Amino acid sequence: MVLAFKSPMNDTVIAYWRSRAGANSIPARGDIDPIIDLGRIVQHLFLVDVERDPLRFRFRLVGTDIVEHVGKDMTGKYLDELVEYEPQYARVKPDYETTVKFRKATVSSVRFLTKDSKHYINYERLLLPLSDDGHTVNMILGACSPLDD
Repeated sequence: MVLAFKSPMNDTVIAYWRSRAGANSIPARGDIDPIIDLGRIVQHLFLVDVERDPLRFRFRLVGTDIVEHVGKDMTGKYLDELVEYEPQYARVKPDYETTVKFRKATVSSVRFLTKDSKHYINYERLLLPLSDDGHTVNMILGACSPLDD
């Protein structure tokens, strides 16, 4: 699968993810160490736990650049609990669901209101599935790369 990115950072992240997959089509959480391996861009990364019955997404780790721009640390929160971001939730949830259902990388452009509620920041967001058993997606590695628009 060839994805075209606006951000060179996302080329780095997907190349790393692919290199960790090995013989599997997708890597496990234990196969990656973004803090050590991607340290220079870790502030733009996030990890999401995938829960089932019902399908929910809980932020396990959120990079400092993302926290700084949105003005809230989402670590430990579920995507559907972030009611202040409800307009964005309706647009982003399908990307998370697609990543899980089809076990594939998903890339999209997203806008987040800054913490001062006066400006928007445009991001290119990359979602990459992780699976402990090589089939069922139980985590997502994400990257939010700010775009200069």
